[in-house]
Amino acid sequence: MTQQNAKPLFVFIAEAVQALHNVQTRQAAGIGSRGDQAGTDWADVWRDRLEQAARDCLPSGSGFDAGCKIDLDGSRADRITIETAFHHMNPAGMYDGWTTHKAILTPVFGSYALRLTGKDRAGIKDYIAETLGAALDARVCYDKGDGTPEGFRVVPAPENARVLFAEGAACLWEAVLDADPTGDARADGWKGAMRRAGQSIGAAGLRSLCVRLAGDLESGWHVAAGAGFDSPFDWEFCPAFAARCVDWEAGRVVPDWLEHCRDIGRADAMQAESV
Repeated sequence: MTQQNAKPLFVFIAEAVQALHNVQTRQAAGIGSRGDQAGTDWADVWRDRLEQAARDCLPSGSGFDAGCKIDLDGSRADRITIETAFHHMNPAGMYDGWTTHKAILTPVFGSYALRLTGKDRAGIKDYIAETLGAALDARVCYDKGDGTPEGFRVVPAPENARVLFAEGAACLWEAVLDADPTGDARADGWKGAMRRAGQSIGAAGLRSLCVRLAGDLESGWHVAAGAGFDSPFDWEFCPAFAARCVDWEAGRVVPDWLEHCRDIGRADAMQAESV
């Protein structure tokens, strides 16, 4: 497996959309591929690559239950449109309808601006923008596979490797157990909120919520690490994430969860410097 050319996901998407449009322009002019590319339909190849990147690297699960899709026909290098939908839950932990959204990306000084359309049910648009932004900023690289166009894949860059999804879910569930989910639900703070959620959805529901939050947990950990967090993931970061980043009664992270993760990282770094 050969991996190379690491870059943020939003850069890959913009470059790949431009490559797709270049190929389509040449095809419309009757210009075909030459040499070792002859006979390959590169429009199909670039479409497949973009669809694979969206499927594997953009948010999926934790409310993004239908995944995300790049609007290939409506996008260009300087205006990318990503389509998604969010699956809402009511306070009882039951699914309660969808809202549909489009994220429109435009370049701004080497980065991008993100505008989100759709209904802002329960303030969900802030969460969607934060989650999409974290995925788009993550560095990816090219896995050339067997060397054929069909074997090419976009994968997380090695320096962005995350802890195993299952381990993250288990560590978050451990933080919940340490906080005594059967304790006083009238308590202040996250423990009371978590216990009230447990009264509604039960221990199994809380455990399932930890699984749904595992992807956000991993993303937040990398954000915190980038801000200086260097303490244990299981004993230090997971309880802090549970306390500051999760709306337990709503069954999702709070809208400004990534900023809370940065604050956790900064605080940990400052504490380490003071020792």
